[in-house]
Amino acid sequence: MLLMLALPAMAQNKGSQADLVRQTERLTGIWQHCILVHSKDGGVQPVFRSQFKVLNSDGTFCNLWQAASKAPAALFATGKWHVTSDSTFVEHLSTIATDRGAEGKDNELFFRLVTEDNILQISYTMPGDSRRYQELWVRVQKGVPQEVAREYFQNNPIVSGK
Repeated sequence: MLLMLALPAMAQNKGSQADLVRQTERLTGIWQHCILVHSKDGGVQPVFRSQFKVLNSDGTFCNLWQAASKAPAALFATGKWHVTSDSTFVEHLSTIATDRGAEGKDNELFFRLVTEDNILQISYTMPGDSRRYQELWVRVQKGVPQEVAREYFQNNPIVSGK
């Protein structure tokens, strides 16, 4: 009798575990930070920044930042990450260049994937900070840079207004 009562709960756990694995697969990759700038004609144009978030399949992550086009890049943050729900993941901050007080702490990020999982919207509050940050990240694609850029701007709903 107890086994019969436990089976639905066990099946539900496996289902949610499968969902977490699926979300992890969707998030794994290299992401480039992007900001949206309003143009004079009332449109919105993405501006790609020299900041990258690498979410590895082994549960590690790093954020890279290149301060200027002729400067070397730096590891801005490193640590481990894991998905906690269909809309949240946690980064455990091993190192963070701008806030040593956050090192060793967890940062919960709320996320939404759009445009065939190629655009990542996140919001979070850093440990010990009350400000809410919202960011937009675009998945780094394989290919020749000019062709990737051309295809992106032809198909991106943010730019085209679709």
